[in-house]
Amino acid sequence: MSRGEIEECQSLAEANVMVGFLQANGIDAELADAHMHSVLPGGFRFNGYRVVAPAEQVLAAKRLLAEINASPPPPESEAS
Repeated sequence: MSRGEIEECQSLAEANVMVGFLQANGIDAELADAHMHSVLPGGFRFNGYRVVAPAEQVLAAKRLLAEINASPPPPESEAS
């Protein structure tokens, strides 16, 4: 099964949140080279942390991320 890159994140935390969000929305996302990050935590990051999914799901994943990034923030409570 061919996998394609969805996004490259600058932090491991951001990549893990993205993978969780995509998985919760039906995308079979994972952190590329996750096994290397467990052996060399933080030391293997050359250009960021790559989030990947099956090639046929990449476009849907990018659309989900675009939707969430385009959404306006929730209104602030008047009580604050």
